[in-house]
Amino acid sequence: MNAWRASGGGDWEEANYFALHQLATEGGVTDRYPVCMDSWKKGSYAAEDCIKDGADHYTAVRTHRSDVNWVPIAHAAGSYVVSTKDSVQTVFVATKDIPPGTSSPELNPSYWQALGDLQPRSNPTLWAIVSPRPLAETKATDLGYFTCGTGPDFSDYQGWKADTETRKASCTHAIGWRADAGRVIVTFGDAGSHTSTVDTTEVLTVLQDKGIVVASINTHGKNSGFDIWGSSRISNRDKAAPYELTGTPGQSSTISLETGGTAHHNISGSAATVKAILDAVAAGIGQAGSAAPVSFSASTLSVDTTVFVPKFDSKKWSGDLEAWTLNPTTGAFATQQWSAASKLKTRTPASRNLLTYKEGNGIRFEWGKLSIAQRNDLRTSSDGTRGSVAYGKARLAYLRGNESNEGKGKNFRVRASRMGDVWHSGPIYVGNPDISWLARIKEGKPYSSYQKSQKGRTGMVYVGSNGGMLHGFDAATGVEKMAYLPAALFSTAIKEGYHALTDPDYAHAPLYVDETPSLADARLKSADGSVRWRTVLVGGLGRGGRGVYALDVTDPDELALKSKANQTVLWEFTSDDDAHLGYTYSKPFVAYLNNGKWAAIFGNGMNDSGSAATGGKAQLFIVYLDGPGADGIWDLDTDYHRITTSKGSTTERNGLFSPKVVDVDGNGTTDLLYAGDLYGNLWRFDLSGPNATDWQPPVTPLFAGSKTRPITSPPLITSPLTSVTEVAGTGGRMIFFGTGRFLVDGDKTDIHKQHYYGLYDRTIPTYPAPSSAPIEVNDLKLNKFVKQTFLGGGAVGGRLTDPDLVVSYSGTSELTLTNKFGWYIELPTSGERVIAGSLARTGHVLFNTIIPDRSACSSSGSGSEWHVRMHNGGSPLTPQFDFNGDGKIDAADGVVVGGRTVGYAARKLEGKGLPAAPSVNGDNRYAPSSGVKKTEDLPKRGMTGSDKESGRLSWGELGPREVPAPPAPAGTTGPAPDTTAPSITLDVGS
Repeated sequence: MNAWRASGGGDWEEANYFALHQLATEGGVTDRYPVCMDSWKKGSYAAEDCIKDGADHYTAVRTHRSDVNWVPIAHAAGSYVVSTKDSVQTVFVATKDIPPGTSSPELNPSYWQALGDLQPRSNPTLWAIVSPRPLAETKATDLGYFTCGTGPDFSDYQGWKADTETRKASCTHAIGWRADAGRVIVTFGDAGSHTSTVDTTEVLTVLQDKGIVVASINTHGKNSGFDIWGSSRISNRDKAAPYELTGTPGQSSTISLETGGTAHHNISGSAATVKAILDAVAAGIGQAGSAAPVSFSASTLSVDTTVFVPKFDSKKWSGDLEAWTLNPTTGAFATQQWSAASKLKTRTPASRNLLTYKEGNGIRFEWGKLSIAQRNDLRTSSDGTRGSVAYGKARLAYLRGNESNEGKGKNFRVRASRMGDVWHSGPIYVGNPDISWLARIKEGKPYSSYQKSQKGRTGMVYVGSNGGMLHGFDAATGVEKMAYLPAALFSTAIKEGYHALTDPDYAHAPLYVDETPSLADARLKSADGSVRWRTVLVGGLGRGGRGVYALDVTDPDELALKSKANQTVLWEFTSDDDAHLGYTYSKPFVAYLNNGKWAAIFGNGMNDSGSAATGGKAQLFIVYLDGPGADGIWDLDTDYHRITTSKGSTTERNGLFSPKVVDVDGNGTTDLLYAGDLYGNLWRFDLSGPNATDWQPPVTPLFAGSKTRPITSPPLITSPLTSVTEVAGTGGRMIFFGTGRFLVDGDKTDIHKQHYYGLYDRTIPTYPAPSSAPIEVNDLKLNKFVKQTFLGGGAVGGRLTDPDLVVSYSGTSELTLTNKFGWYIELPTSGERVIAGSLARTGHVLFNTIIPDRSACSSSGSGSEWHVRMHNGGSPLTPQFDFNGDGKIDAADGVVVGGRTVGYAARKLEGKGLPAAPSVNGDNRYAPSSGVKKTEDLPKRGMTGSDKESGRLSWGELGPREVPAPPAPAGTTGPAPDTTAPSITLDVGS
């Protein structure tokens, strides 16, 4: 099985075509004769092959694939067709939509137009169709459909026939597609069954010119398969000679090689067929790019600005972190400074400072320091058996970078790099302490003294990888000073734990340190009991595990010292400490609380294992940075708090995701916190009370959405623009967030329409109760928001929304048909969603959307960049994208709406790949994407700033409160509010 490879040109669409074909037939023998040419346009989604071999084969497929629903065929304008009428192959394109059940569409010349220089046919016999119509626009049914005909040239073609128990014997070809496939291939006719002489030259030219890929699959074996493209000409199928494969199965045929199609594979049906196919395809077709946001050494563009770009290669599951200088004038990538993977390649394994955690203490990652359970993980083989101590030590050496057992000796996995892939973990840069709002904290030694003491410290950049580590690199040189292996990832289970990384069959399961860490300066209790300012890094594991870790990264020079392991590692908090903690997709946030303590705050994530009444609900964790007590045990409501909402159950588990916090009264403490959940709710937690007992669960969510529109990305919080407050007559906040999820493979096929919201929250915390009622939103009550309208016209790939949409914001809890709580955009493409955070810029909101490839093994897809007005979601009044490609942004990049030129609200990113969250440096916007292989090709857009509304906005400040903050209640122990200071969102390091 390890030898199977899909040998196309690296396109996931090709690999998934093969995978779905084999899934449909359960690995059985497909037709030995060239009755179908299966093709599709590059960039389309998953395809389902025609099912051949008549009644017997159809019966077998129905037996094996009883879970598959089939839908009638619909062809959208733009579908591609290959015809062999009159023995000449012609590529056609559909000129109009052909609805499901259309009678004999192949006989109607008004539906089709020939491509290239070939002449159109009046009566084409259709070979294959590539339909770009989304599944959501079709009608689901359990019926299989068949082409029917008995003549050798299909002269008696009978059109569509639905399957019944008494299916006509003449219907010999089942067609259709799986209900969870996004795009499809179907077969209309049987071009290979009639006597003809086929010349490949002309059609190959058209296929290649139009980017159409042909898949040629042989499931028989060496020298026993047939391929209509095996030679330049072939007679009818009864006289066809086998296509002589010169090698073993897995070799591409002539046509596959010519068009970049899939390879031949030889398999037989078995219970493990599906898994084997998917593993083989995933191993053979890879993708490289950057799927996480970039990080900058400075927020403004200068000669010294460096950008740090995470990389991954999904063919080899290796990774890198690259440092590039930016052109100080254009913001373009200029010179690569270093590559972390290259630096690690030159390091001796023994010289690396690798750390982990054991029984309440940070330790060096060395055999003699590990616990028995941790050693057992390293001794575990791929089949779950426990090997010798020697094997365990060899695995430890492998993880440190030793290559002596790769592919030989103990037969560990051969790595392309000592650094694992950096997939969803974005890098964070740590320089001089510069979190301005911390100066507002009056307790203890002032923050300014800490800033002075740390001025000029070595810049560092931290990033997690699926090699099992959080890496800390010197930002100037790329030298690794420290790497941390979270103890939560040790496991002796099959395909889990650190031992799985050495498995030759490793296929990116499991993940490891797959979440972006957070950074904060905070006051911590030291070993001698004193409280000092320190720089703390707190990180989760994403899909890698159920745990959160905290490190002291104050002094980069100490990080390189192996003797400082216990001082560096502060603690870990895992599902072993509280079963209500799920996979930590929630990015932790470090906050100063009104009870005078510092804490890491995060949602419980996905798939917790809590039981009883509190299990499965969306929950907020508040974990104190000082860690557990002397006994090393995390005690609820002493060392940490858990706020449980009302939404969720153990039968349908909910989960809370990344929070954003707000300091309403400007004294440096967290007063309000916002976070979304899997049920589509946006929660507002009031932490303005001086005691933890005051922090009660919200009775209802601020925004009650839909389970089909989950909120998995962190919200963006800003002060409202004057265009909002002038209408509403109060302060409050604007909350921006999108809906959608992309957490597990099954999420790829989700076709529900997702939304992006701009919500006005009027809440003024008035301890002990906030001042506003929740906003309930569902399909019946969207009248509380104004829906944006898409306007026609404009350039290909551009989207226009109404720049003048009127939103009548209400400043009271009373709602009428004219008073609204905000606006929303219904994302126009099925499967389009928001899974990353947004940014605010000069009266606008920036966010990216993705459209995952729905294929079984793909990590690819497409996406768009959005840039809309804050107060209504409309297109900006000035262009923000260089649509004409002339290297500048001006009126020529806009479109005339209402007599004036406005910009586009969105632009589709070129090529393949899923964009990460937008990153901004100065006037330049960057869009890391999983489809960008070369860092210097990473999309960079200039932005204009002339479309700026009044209202105070910046990276940190939300603007002055227009309603005075209430005084602290008598007898409270928390910090007193500073009513003269502006409200801020505590967003540093997020």
